[in-house]
Amino acid sequence: MKTRAIVTLLLLLVASAFTVARKQRVTPEELYAEARLAFDRGYINDALSLARKGQERFGKNLKWQELFGIIAIEALSRQRDPRAEAELDRTPSSGNPEATIRRLMARGYVLRNAEVLEEADRLATRQMPSLRAEIAVRRAVACFWKDDYDCVERFANQALALVDRSREPYVFANAHGNVALAAMRRRHYQEAIERYDRSMRFAHVALAKGTLSRMLLNYGWSFMQLGDADEAKAAFRKGVEIAREQGDRLAELTLLGNISSAAIAQQRFDEALSFAQRSLDVARKYEKAVHTALALTNLAQAQIELGHAEAARKANDEALALYETAGGDKSYALLNAARIDALTGARDAAMVTLAGLEKSKDLPLRWNVQATMANIYAAEGRVPDAERMYEAALDTGDDASVMTQSSESYLFAFESNLIRTNDQYIEFLLRAGRPLDALHVAERTRARTLLRDSEKPPFAPVQAARIHHATILSYWLAPKRSLLWVITADGVSVVTLPPGAAIDGLIDAYRDEILSRTASLDSARGARLFQLLVAPALQRARSSRFIIIPDGHLNVISLESLVSGDPRPHYWIEDATVSYAPALALIPPAAEHRPFREAHALLMGNVPAQGAQFPALPYARLEIERIARHFGERCRIVTGDDATPAAYLTADLRRVSHVHFVAHGTASMRSPLESSVILSRGTLSGREITRTPLSAELVTVSSCNSAGRRSYAGEGPVGLAWAFLRAGARRVVASQWDVSDTATASVMDGMYRALATDRAPAEALREAKIELLRSQNKQARPFYWAPFILYGAP
Repeated sequence: MKTRAIVTLLLLLVASAFTVARKQRVTPEELYAEARLAFDRGYINDALSLARKGQERFGKNLKWQELFGIIAIEALSRQRDPRAEAELDRTPSSGNPEATIRRLMARGYVLRNAEVLEEADRLATRQMPSLRAEIAVRRAVACFWKDDYDCVERFANQALALVDRSREPYVFANAHGNVALAAMRRRHYQEAIERYDRSMRFAHVALAKGTLSRMLLNYGWSFMQLGDADEAKAAFRKGVEIAREQGDRLAELTLLGNISSAAIAQQRFDEALSFAQRSLDVARKYEKAVHTALALTNLAQAQIELGHAEAARKANDEALALYETAGGDKSYALLNAARIDALTGARDAAMVTLAGLEKSKDLPLRWNVQATMANIYAAEGRVPDAERMYEAALDTGDDASVMTQSSESYLFAFESNLIRTNDQYIEFLLRAGRPLDALHVAERTRARTLLRDSEKPPFAPVQAARIHHATILSYWLAPKRSLLWVITADGVSVVTLPPGAAIDGLIDAYRDEILSRTASLDSARGARLFQLLVAPALQRARSSRFIIIPDGHLNVISLESLVSGDPRPHYWIEDATVSYAPALALIPPAAEHRPFREAHALLMGNVPAQGAQFPALPYARLEIERIARHFGERCRIVTGDDATPAAYLTADLRRVSHVHFVAHGTASMRSPLESSVILSRGTLSGREITRTPLSAELVTVSSCNSAGRRSYAGEGPVGLAWAFLRAGARRVVASQWDVSDTATASVMDGMYRALATDRAPAEALREAKIELLRSQNKQARPFYWAPFILYGAP
């Protein structure tokens, strides 16, 4: 028995050894395919390791020595390793067709030579057409070297036309990524986000995680430029996970640094410090001096914000020393040095450094330099110098606005970047007892895009309140404290409110109550918000008409739905007529509205179902019929299959005083100007609306989420309401959330009934909403009447 067991054991060992030997006998073709796939998926470290293994095992064969050598060269070039060019020259040529073409591809990429890539394409056309899609992607990259984005799109589209998606999904993903990057470089950040969404889906299918981490870097950056730091950080964090998994230290430290920068933009300095330190830890392991210097610069900035002067100086001095030896732009480290000097009382030294940076062409740097100089002057009590420098910072912003006027999305982001400087200036003016001037600074940030092409009216808030017989409430939400300017015919006063985060939390909680249909007059949150946001203004108010200029989360809730407790609990709408304006400058200089007997209406909607997502609206026909009765023959009705986007865009909108849509609507969180009215055979997007001038007294969008769900700093709700105001409408009635179509029909009929008696639009809408509030049924709840908001003129 023992002998048989020993023999069996020996046989098992022999079989095991044979299996191991078979596993180790990888063919050069198999190893090359594995290395090439690793490179294509963006696993650069793995590709380099496999290429070295191939050179070691099969390097005696000239063909394989060259093919594996080319992968190694490409991997080194992706890592920005200077050895790539030298290795390209040392690797011998074998005459193999694929190796010859790939050598040209590698040479063109390493040397940044578009002509060499063109030569590779000519050769591939004759000998290996299957490589042309990959070459086209490289040629698209070459177009970035000369900032020719039309060229990028041309070659990216060529790659998409040539590629076999099932066999080369990574090429397909990279081609879409090139188009997305071109949009980002053009500062078309909304388009870039949409393109990256598609590109990343293909990268995921291709298991190209290395490529995905780099895409997430640009994806997050695009969100940052749109002022959406939370979405940006979510993208960066996902990218960090992938980069760490792949051992891509360059991507990891860059992503960590961007999270830190996003946290600084949000004034979450402890979070910024944590991620800056993590970025530095990775940079030190990466052993690249210039990246370590950048990480130290970010770390110093976070320390400065926290007031840790000595720790900031230590990090920043090390950064400056590394910049001296390794090169790189040290401007931001110099700015840090000046801020540290200012923090420690060495203001003269700080001003010398800042003066050398003030003329920089880097606009974000110049904003920071000028704001820092202004703060130093303010601390020294040099009021005229401080004011002059704060104004210079705002002028820098105006210059940036002109430079980027073709891109709405960048302008939104631009306002976010300036908010902190504006807040510092506002605080400075309030300390000097100048609330009206502080309000003027706040107004400079509001609705810049809406006002971009129009002549800015004079700043006359008291006159606006007098003309409209209204009290104007202008809000400013900020991290340390918020502000409310109360403007009446008698003058301007300012009230200090809690920090923005505290107000935001209450607003979100009360909005959730409303949307869940549980909000009632017993709501503690509704009452608390009234006491915080409205009650301080009532003792100064001179009428029951209010014009609200909201900020931040105030854009997503109706102040009319807040609960007043005096003399009994009731909604504020019972006491006040409320309208909203994006800015004081957008309150018209005259209170008149065109008599209703002169009104001409365009009514559109009641379209067939547009797929399962947008079924036919059962009450749409009834709503249109009710509204049409108020206009009689002065009404054009476009419904059913005729209610197309083209029908609106080609209508004679100059003659139309009232436009009313009864249709589904969408609110795009990713791309607000792609919020749309769903019409027959297509959608009417916010972007198309802004490009189609009109002069309507009132546009009503009787659809879901028509007001827009994203609020950019200084712009208010971005969506269909914003788009129609931008196009020239004097007023827009839109909804803040999905609404019942029966309630909508009732509110709209009531509003037009009141308009027909020549009520002002704000008063007409209020009467219709109160009628629903007093209906003694479920539609009395705020969910049904509160979402309808009038934007623009009262």
